[in-house]
Amino acid sequence: MCHVGLQYVYEDSMDLIAKLPAIAAIIYRNLYRDGTSVGVIDPNKDWSANFVSMLGYENPQFTELMRLYLTIHRCVCVSTVVAMPKLYPSTDS
Repeated sequence: MCHVGLQYVYEDSMDLIAKLPAIAAIIYRNLYRDGTSVGVIDPNKDWSANFVSMLGYENPQFTELMRLYLTIHRCVCVSTVVAMPKLYPSTDS
């Protein structure tokens, strides 16, 4: 089995996943904010605050709401991934 090829697929997949928040913000701004620019990421803000800023909002309450939502969503996704092998055991032996 060629593990070198899988390494490149993994790296490309991680690069694509890292770009998804910016892509989502661009789509949102094109639909609901007249296509205004997403802007740059502020290294002094956390991930949630930067995402809210990319969407075009600066309301601190909305930032806290998104921080909570993204945290809960991330926990549910991680729990699902961890539970998958238990729900669907591998048939490979």
